[in-house]
Amino acid sequence: MLVDLSTVANECKAKYEKLENRGDLVLTDSFKSLLEKTLTDTLGGIVKVNNATTVIDNNSLPHSLLWFAHTYWEFYAGISEYDEAIKEIEEELKKSYPVKTIKDFLKKFPSKSNGSWDWNKKLKTEPLYQGFKGIVDTKFAQNTNNRKYLERFLSDFNWRHYNKQISRSDIIESAAKTVLLPHGIIQANVAYLPKLISAFNSSEELRTLFANMEETSTRPFKTGGKNIIFYGPPGTGKSAEIKRKIGDSPNVITVFHPDMQNSDFIGALKPAVDGKHVTYKFSPGPFAKALLKAYEHPDEDVYLVIEELNRAPAMSVFGELFQLLDRKDSGASEYGVDFPSDEFREWLDDKTSTVHEKIRLPSNLSIYASMNTADQGVYPLDTAFRRRWDDEYICIDWDRDDCPEIELYIVDVEGIEKETSWKLLGSAVNKVLLENNYPEDRLLGQWWINKKDVPKGVNTVPNKLLNYLWNDLLRHDEPTRHEIFKSSIKSFSMLIRQNTKDLKKQIFSDEFLNKLVS
Repeated sequence: MLVDLSTVANECKAKYEKLENRGDLVLTDSFKSLLEKTLTDTLGGIVKVNNATTVIDNNSLPHSLLWFAHTYWEFYAGISEYDEAIKEIEEELKKSYPVKTIKDFLKKFPSKSNGSWDWNKKLKTEPLYQGFKGIVDTKFAQNTNNRKYLERFLSDFNWRHYNKQISRSDIIESAAKTVLLPHGIIQANVAYLPKLISAFNSSEELRTLFANMEETSTRPFKTGGKNIIFYGPPGTGKSAEIKRKIGDSPNVITVFHPDMQNSDFIGALKPAVDGKHVTYKFSPGPFAKALLKAYEHPDEDVYLVIEELNRAPAMSVFGELFQLLDRKDSGASEYGVDFPSDEFREWLDDKTSTVHEKIRLPSNLSIYASMNTADQGVYPLDTAFRRRWDDEYICIDWDRDDCPEIELYIVDVEGIEKETSWKLLGSAVNKVLLENNYPEDRLLGQWWINKKDVPKGVNTVPNKLLNYLWNDLLRHDEPTRHEIFKSSIKSFSMLIRQNTKDLKKQIFSDEFLNKLVS
């Protein structure tokens, strides 16, 4: 019985797209044994079903392709009925006409059509027309679905889903390949996938075993992937907080910068030396590397860490990947996006032994980003982009137990060297700034400096701190500058010269010194 091929193809496509999991499988022994037997009986030759792949004539097919066989076997069965019908008509014609004449006649049926081609009108002058029509009339009565579908099959390329002549011997394989093309099957697997589908079509027991395999036969991904921006004033420990949260989990770290582009982030074709020849291969960027790690470690949390998110035009760098930031409750992407290049898709398919139609974030892949609030003016984040992230504000907190303990030496009003601490200095500076209505993102975080910034054995105030206060923050605010620094210091050069252990010169104002030493 003939079927509506267009409807069946669309139903198969819908079944595949509704699958929650399309990744690699851990097959049961009974299924592997039956699949190997069915393929061997159908194809002959050498067939071996391993834990990770099905090997047909030394070609390894990832088990993820079985999802296509599971959902598309009905289309294969439908096209097989048409193939059988054409062969039956050929056999009848052979009783009256030479084989070559029959082949030439069948070649005249269109391989491309908009559905308006009418073989009853176009081929009336052909010698075989009456014989062909007589057989069709006998086998497929008028005004029946079988007759209607056969007429459509003979005249409408779009409806039958492949563009080859109906006289070809590989009609079934050709149609199956054409239907699967929109799913992005890589060329290496196109020729062999119909063989898997054929096995499912020929064995109801095989289909039943596959359908009844428990969910544990798939490789589950750990859930809980998130997008989080860690933001706050400089020196509050945003990067340290990210490192604390990810621990020893697999991760990829990148730093955004003004010249960063989408291809830098995702990956691109780059020259590579292959022996004596220069070829071009896909070179993965941090996003592609993190995506691969997520597939390689499905039962672990995997992290893509972006430092200085707003140092680059983030929306442009993400491009279409922006849509991946919408996540389901599991943490997986709500939507998929097209691969920016075939090379990226083929690279990921090869590395994961899985067919990927679109890019999706697995539920175990989190994206953590850091951002200084003081840098928001560099590249502001689009509202639509920002709302797809959770926010974690990292506060200035000088009372934390893990604040860096750094000893500093300063000179008092009497020219005597006194010991103070970074904690006292940083919090005292912040107090002055707050009293003069400076915003929080201009204050000093507890990790604004660390021990390596302090000259060893000297312990004077780090020059980078003095530069920030004098040249960046207080350049045009002399009153506040005089609250912190000695008013007799008129230039940054003078400040730096006096901030030496040998000169023992006072650099801070008398009032400010009282906050640093007893």
